[in-house]
Formats: sequence, structure tokens, C-alpha cells
Amino acid sequence: MATEIRHVMFTVEEAITALREYCISAGKRFPHQVAVFSVEGVYDPLVRVSPPADLAGSEKSVSFAGKELVAPLLLYCRRKKIPLPARGEKEIVILNKQLTLVIKLR
Repeated sequence: MATEIRHVMFTVEEAITALREYCISAGKRFPHQVAVFSVEGVYDPLVRVSPPADLAGSEKSVSFAGKELVAPLLLYCRRKKIPLPARGEKEIVILNKQLTLVIKLR
């Protein structure tokens, strides 16, 4: 049986917006200003969002890993009216240094 694979790639700005909106709606902490947005890994990405360091030099960064990234990006797609199939296996990977939502339909 053939498998269809769809990729939705997010810019840094789109990813930050998706994560911020998700955190606000879920009542989770998210920096008001983002100074650093870093992505590590490929197939199990870790995203770290950090605000500018305060006067004491401390940072209150927020991290998202693996499956924690799926819900914010799906919510972002829904709000932007990006059509996605309801069924299918969904995962997050890094392609071309961008967060990418991969949907596999069998």
C-alpha cells in the first residue's frame, strides 16, 4: 500500500508565534521577548526559547521537545487555516534547519 507524506515547514517567526500562542492558551510560562531561539537534534528535536538576560544575568528559558511540539504547530495551522488531514501519523523533525511537521497517511 502506498504512503503519502506531507511536510509543513515553519519559519522561526512562525514557530515562536505557535509556541507563544499555545503557552498563553495553556497557561504556561513563555518569554515576552525572545532573544534566542535554538533548535537541536533532527528526528527528536529540542527547541529552546530564551529571553534577554536580566540585570542579574539569569535566564528563564523554556524548552519544548519531541511530542510537545506537535500540539502548538497543529494549533497554529488550524488558526492560519492551513489544511491538514485529521488522520495520519504526525511527528516533528528538522529539515533545512526548520521545524517541520511531517504527516504520514497510509
